[in-house]
Amino acid sequence: MDLHLCHDAAHGGGVWTGRATAGCCVFRSVVVERTNVAVGCCLIARDAGCSLSAIREKRLNGAHTVIETAHLTLRPYSPDQLLALIEQPERFEAVAGFPAADGLRQFMVSDDVSLDWLPGLRASRGRPPDPWVDGFAVVHRDGGVIIGNAGFKGPPDQGGMVEIAYGIVPAFEGRGFATEAATALVAFAFASERVRLVRAHTLPAYNASTRVLAKCGFPFVGDVVDPDDGPVWRWERRAQSLDHGGTP
Repeated sequence: MDLHLCHDAAHGGGVWTGRATAGCCVFRSVVVERTNVAVGCCLIARDAGCSLSAIREKRLNGAHTVIETAHLTLRPYSPDQLLALIEQPERFEAVAGFPAADGLRQFMVSDDVSLDWLPGLRASRGRPPDPWVDGFAVVHRDGGVIIGNAGFKGPPDQGGMVEIAYGIVPAFEGRGFATEAATALVAFAFASERVRLVRAHTLPAYNASTRVLAKCGFPFVGDVVDPDDGPVWRWERRAQSLDHGGTP
């Protein structure tokens, strides 16, 4: 079961629905270190042009991954939590352990979401969280509320490529949280030996997503045609790559 994502220009970033593509950001000079500490593994992302200084990844019970940034905690969704958010939102806080900000459910629901995604999600009830497939809940640490979603289109493919996306609810936009969540995703991805390339797609127009990409120095690769969304812009960052690509 794959979790797919699509771009929503109204929200300025990738949002979680039943289709693919999303706006997202990878930083230019992220260096990821792994250090053994008492709680598990520590991921430290350093970027010369960004204020975010540290990302921590904790292993919970040997399986679950929690990523901490300056203002956010990215907690892996389980299939049961995703199903509660989509089908029984009144139960979501009890299942997830955190309340959802207004508008979060809209990231998960679209006219075609049930066609490909929900049957597989239902079949995965009881499975432990898999960040590559289920993604992360973006928790605002000060408020203790889930303000968005962040994740991958699926596990790394045979070539080591993953595609990332994010969504932040409108009430929390414009405060750098999408950039912070995207940075965490990239650090998580490149910490895996399986990942050699992180990819993003945006609609072919300047918008909040492309502004984040430009701020991050994420190279523009070119125009491609998505089978669902039509023409899109492609952005890619290779592990330890120093090339800068172009601009659309």
